[in-house]
Amino acid sequence: LNFFVLVEKCIIDFSHLISNLLIRIRQTCLRINISKSFCLQNIFVMDMMELKEFNVLLCCTGSVATIKLPEMIEQIEQLQYEFNKLIIINLNVVMTKHAFHFVPDLPHKPNIRYYSDDDEWISWEKRGDPVLHIELSKWCDIIVIAPLDANTLAKVATGLCDNLLTCILRAWDFNKPILFCPAMNTKMWQHPITKSHINTLKGWGYEEIPCVSKTLMCGDTGLGAMAEVETIKVEIRKRIQRVITSL
Repeated sequence: LNFFVLVEKCIIDFSHLISNLLIRIRQTCLRINISKSFCLQNIFVMDMMELKEFNVLLCCTGSVATIKLPEMIEQIEQLQYEFNKLIIINLNVVMTKHAFHFVPDLPHKPNIRYYSDDDEWISWEKRGDPVLHIELSKWCDIIVIAPLDANTLAKVATGLCDNLLTCILRAWDFNKPILFCPAMNTKMWQHPITKSHINTLKGWGYEEIPCVSKTLMCGDTGLGAMAEVETIKVEIRKRIQRVITSL
């Protein structure tokens, strides 16, 4: 009987030993995981500090295609998730006076500023103050004009710079990419001067994202609609990828 009692006691003691050992193993693993987590967070913070920033200036003009601005913003923001931990994408928007007509309720985005013609004059008071169109032309790494209406196309092609957007374009450094997405009625697109204006911009270094044929907002069917937002996103992605490849 004493033998069995002794064996039972040994088994109980051994069970306690195993139980304590497992507790210690769990505690050690927990400490390792916490430590690993903090290390990864620190590495992530350091990586973020060293990441290059890529600044996108999205410009909208007085075309009905401006109604796609919220979708374009959403798609450009998605690029940040695609290139997460590789590059930081910043986005701001410039709108002509008539572009605001098509988007009365701008998407509220804390990290996005919407610039209007009025901002050009409000931001400057005296000699030495920064000039907004110069500062924005320096800030951005790429300009995307989507949509580019017939009126602004004609202005840019003939050198006019009477609003914030056209002043930015006049001060543009053509060592950086500039994309434009024409958008107008088919009749306007077919006018001989349109092709001339398009070729002028392309001759300077502008890159065209061609318009497409579809049923337009006015009900007409034909060429002149702005390229699909996904197509625009793909073209922006290509430029970002080039920057990442060069790092």
